[in-house]
Amino acid sequence: MTWETGRVVRFRYVRDGRAFWTLPATVVEDRDVLALWIAPGSPMRRPDPPRMPIADLAAGRWAPVATQWQGDGVLMLRTPEARHAIWLFWHPDGRFRGWYVNLEEWWRTEDGVDAFDHQLDIWVHPDGHWDWKDADDLAESVELGMFTPEDALTIRGEGERVMLEWPFPTGWEDWRPEASWPLPQLPDGWDVV
Repeated sequence: MTWETGRVVRFRYVRDGRAFWTLPATVVEDRDVLALWIAPGSPMRRPDPPRMPIADLAAGRWAPVATQWQGDGVLMLRTPEARHAIWLFWHPDGRFRGWYVNLEEWWRTEDGVDAFDHQLDIWVHPDGHWDWKDADDLAESVELGMFTPEDALTIRGEGERVMLEWPFPTGWEDWRPEASWPLPQLPDGWDVV
């Protein structure tokens, strides 16, 4: 299955058989890499507050509410074999802000992309220095039984592998969305997993 440029698909994170975080994404490219654009102000469903306590997440004490993507747009890059996505961010004036390595499992569905977040992430600055993000969340997730200690080692190992391979720059840093693309709407069936 390959999607044409400009098509709107559903992007969501799923957890415990439920849609956790859902929003529309515009297909930028679907070849060796799947590039999806999340436009500023896109309608979305996500828990409130957006940064949930890990204990509530583990217990399933969350429900998506209607809101919109906050901040600037983001370009998400995924390759079929990777257990992560690379998100590119820009400042409002168009200057490149940095890369976010989101450690996750992901897969295609008929309507878009579903993913399962692994809690641990990496922020990479344009000058090349980088930082682990949310390591405490991963540790607490292990304590609460969301991941095993072995899972946590595998997750961290994927992050270390990405940093050793150093896929930066990605070649997308100067990319800009098509001005003609309308603000996408959340597709029907956003909550059906």
